[in-house]
Amino acid sequence: MGIQSSDELALGAMLKEKTEKNLALTDDEKALYERINTGLLTTLEIMQRIFYVDFTMGILRAHNDFRKNAGIAFNDLSDYLTEDRSTCVVPYDTKKKALADLENGPTENDKWVLVSFPAPHVMDPVGHSRTSGDRLKDILIGTPQKSHFNAKIISAEDQVLKAVNTNRTSKGLEPLQDLRGKITETIEGTSAKPARKRGRRM
Repeated sequence: MGIQSSDELALGAMLKEKTEKNLALTDDEKALYERINTGLLTTLEIMQRIFYVDFTMGILRAHNDFRKNAGIAFNDLSDYLTEDRSTCVVPYDTKKKALADLENGPTENDKWVLVSFPAPHVMDPVGHSRTSGDRLKDILIGTPQKSHFNAKIISAEDQVLKAVNTNRTSKGLEPLQDLRGKITETIEGTSAKPARKRGRRM
């Protein structure tokens, strides 16, 4: 679960008092209340697959998939952060529902897309505060707690190829000349919130 700071305890108590008095909460306040007082994890949807932003495990944990490595480790996302470290832009294997295997390149049956979503610390300020020790009140000023995010799918093949080759070059691998036409068509990210799947609370 992580250690709750004095900031978090104070915010949780304040929000709980508001709900007990039947005072209206904003969407961000509702998300913060659920995260602090009930332990409900933030979710991320990537192409109709739900992941939990799980700071305790350090992973985007796949919903209803209990395999040991089912998900995307935060450490594996570090190479794909934008310069301001607020967004991840990653090659995603739509068949394996995981990060694309850049070292081996796409096989004949692979379907890769380039997906963009907020960095874990942006999606879950509470979880970030618990693990980093940073003050939650300070974090929330720029990144309010949200309950759900949708990944955006980027269509341009040259952008995928650039991301793949940047990673391969950094690891001393030969760049790829093309992706063999294995990039899917654009799928726009939406703001629609899926039916809440009640998972583990932390």
